[in-house]
Amino acid sequence: MTDPWAEWLLHRRDGDDPDRRREVLAFLAPIRDRVLAAAAIGPADTVLDVGCGDGLLGLAALDRAAEVVFSDVSPALLEHCRAAAGGRGRFVHTGLPDLAGIDDAAVDAAVLRSVLMYVPDKPAGFRALHRVLRPGGRLSLFEPVNRFSREPAGRLWGYDVSAVPELALRVTRVARPDPGGPILGFDERDLLAAAEAAGFVELRLTYEASVGDSVGPPFRTMLDIAPNPTSPTYGEVLDRALTPAERDRLIAHFDAHPTRHHRSAVAYLSARRR
Repeated sequence: MTDPWAEWLLHRRDGDDPDRRREVLAFLAPIRDRVLAAAAIGPADTVLDVGCGDGLLGLAALDRAAEVVFSDVSPALLEHCRAAAGGRGRFVHTGLPDLAGIDDAAVDAAVLRSVLMYVPDKPAGFRALHRVLRPGGRLSLFEPVNRFSREPAGRLWGYDVSAVPELALRVTRVARPDPGGPILGFDERDLLAAAEAAGFVELRLTYEASVGDSVGPPFRTMLDIAPNPTSPTYGEVLDRALTPAERDRLIAHFDAHPTRHHRSAVAYLSARRR
């Protein structure tokens, strides 16, 4: 069976397009730096990268810490990080909500990016993070708040589809995510409450929201891209919802009207184990 996490991070996130890959990495670099800075990593620390993925956080932490523990539910991504780490680091096949395989009070800092959004039981995830940290240990994370990004009527993937409502409706029926599921069913207040209930102190949460218009690349460049590991690519959604002629008509509409309206929100949260 294909590993959806590795397949997305290594291929479907950017559609194997080198230019898009560079754009994604440029977007993620300041997020990485903020998360690591908030973790206040010292040269004697052991750092746990939870849901390490392609190693964005853990690889950058190697030169800041005494040891970095890479953890992920994907064996393929752990091997990817192992190769990139060049013989440094420790690698554990585990994930939230329990972090089985990571001992109690074993690490000085835990960092994660866009991991809790896939965890149905987020309070249990925070309890596991609290468990593995030593007294005084730091937690630093970044999460998209996707509930904020729900689109109004007349929009599909940010595009104005008021001129092609029948096509947009059929695509929406195929592409619509579960509003109560783990990706959409929480906001920044839920993260803060779960962290506090788990026993964390000195909590700091920064919430950032952005609303506006932008002109992106032609939609055809997005056909091989999936918005997250649990989703089909945009092209696969169109194939499921429309006939070939309808698919071409909708793509032509997107390409002719490239302005996209975006609504996005993110949360940075840091805390300490007492």
